[in-house]
Amino acid sequence: MNSRLGKKLVYACGQFGLVLGGYGILRLFSSFFVARGVSGLRLFPDYIYQNDLFGFFTAAGLILALSRLVDTGAGVVSGWYSDRGGSRSGRRQSMMRVAAVPIALFSVLVFFPPSTDNAVLNSVVICLYSLAFFVSFSLYAIPYLALISELGVRAKDRLQLSTLMAFATAFASLAGNRELAAMELVYRLTGLEPLTCFRLVVSVYALVAAGALLLPALFIAESLPADSSRVNETFSASVGAVLADRLLTPYLAADFAWRMASTITMTGFLYYVTVLLALPSGRADYFLLMVFAVNIALYYPVYLVAAKYGKKRLLAFAFLALLVDLALLVPAGHYPVPSDAQGWILSLLFAFPLSVFSVVPYALVGDLAVACERKTGMLRGGMYFGLHSFLTRFAQMCVILVFPLFVSGTSPAPLGLRITLGIAAFFALAGFVAAFSYREKEVSVLFE
Repeated sequence: MNSRLGKKLVYACGQFGLVLGGYGILRLFSSFFVARGVSGLRLFPDYIYQNDLFGFFTAAGLILALSRLVDTGAGVVSGWYSDRGGSRSGRRQSMMRVAAVPIALFSVLVFFPPSTDNAVLNSVVICLYSLAFFVSFSLYAIPYLALISELGVRAKDRLQLSTLMAFATAFASLAGNRELAAMELVYRLTGLEPLTCFRLVVSVYALVAAGALLLPALFIAESLPADSSRVNETFSASVGAVLADRLLTPYLAADFAWRMASTITMTGFLYYVTVLLALPSGRADYFLLMVFAVNIALYYPVYLVAAKYGKKRLLAFAFLALLVDLALLVPAGHYPVPSDAQGWILSLLFAFPLSVFSVVPYALVGDLAVACERKTGMLRGGMYFGLHSFLTRFAQMCVILVFPLFVSGTSPAPLGLRITLGIAAFFALAGFVAAFSYREKEVSVLFE
């Protein structure tokens, strides 16, 4: 790969486009279709069915649940398919080019129901739009991630690409977080109705995302190692071969443990601040903003430490910091220290492992895919990243199902919240143990 910074920045644009393109449907979907303001009035029309389905789901919740379930499986399939690809224009990039525009298109169409008064029709159509978005998302995201193992000739290159992706994710999240503010600005400047303003802003964001997604798909040449071959295995054989990699499985276990622990922590963050620390809800936003800022500030130091001392030690220290943070958070509110000070300390302690797992994972999975290629002559980068994505999504779904068992209502019981923290601490400990099982030296030898 041409290691010039410009090429790497072009690659990182793809991650910016993925995050920005997905922000609306991932973050604003419920606000658009379900949420009501303080007055109890809907800002937007009731386009879809509003009552509970099967006594548990809302229509919006069911649509998102089905979509994420399809996304979970589609990632593995798209990884396998991209490994088998034989396009002259690049087996990864050919899929990325096909999926880039549909990602942007369906991220907008999902907010354009076909009817103003037929909730059933709208629910079905929005569900189809959402499914199409997540399938397109997987068709782009997994081949895109697999490029790390092919464009990054050296481990340092892969770490640089992963670090730039972390920055791209952060900047796209910042931009996405301003969508509603941009809607309000358009409303004040033009006087258009809120619905029109919202759709206008979402459309502009989609155009920016489409441009960012197309940049690496069109302008970065894929270069396969000369001694690698296209994968011709069946789907089940490819999955089996990757899962049989004894260098990969310890890290997958560690990564799954991190996703469980961190997702529980983020899901319950508001309640930990308002119930355990007895602080107003605005403090939670303040602490999260602080975590976000410190997280970004640590990206480059994390890159430097990982490049010099290796990824294994850094992962172990990240799990240790998370374990200490969760252990301190369990009795939060009972310390003879002001609640604000407790919030500061606990939030800052969480920022370090968050930054490590923002920078290291993609580079590490890329390393493992390259190690596989050195051993077998087959570059299964798509399947490696597909299975990694599968475990990430699976962990998130597990938390969605398990968390409400202990936490329910607008003011949950402190005991239930402390139990969730105990569960998160268990996974942090399991991840700490699994990280030590990762054979980094054995992987590094294969690069020599």
